[in-house]
Amino acid sequence: MDETSNELMQHVKEIQADAQVIWGSEDLILDVSGAEYLQEHVATCKRMDIMENFGHVIPFQRPSTMVELILEFRGESDKKKRFLIM
Repeated sequence: MDETSNELMQHVKEIQADAQVIWGSEDLILDVSGAEYLQEHVATCKRMDIMENFGHVIPFQRPSTMVELILEFRGESDKKKRFLIM
């Protein structure tokens, strides 16, 4: 791991808000093992989603899936449906 990554990883223990990790299984920039690290070291990690066949840019590859996962995590998945109907 490079110096910047080491520094970032040291700070994950400071995260206090409920957290969700969303990671692409085919991420070529950050290995998927980073998701497991975050799940283990962020005490408030409540959910981890590994997206099969996705890379580093899930919000651009499948934005609706990303929104759905976030809304489910927040307990607001019904808001997406109302938004799309309007």
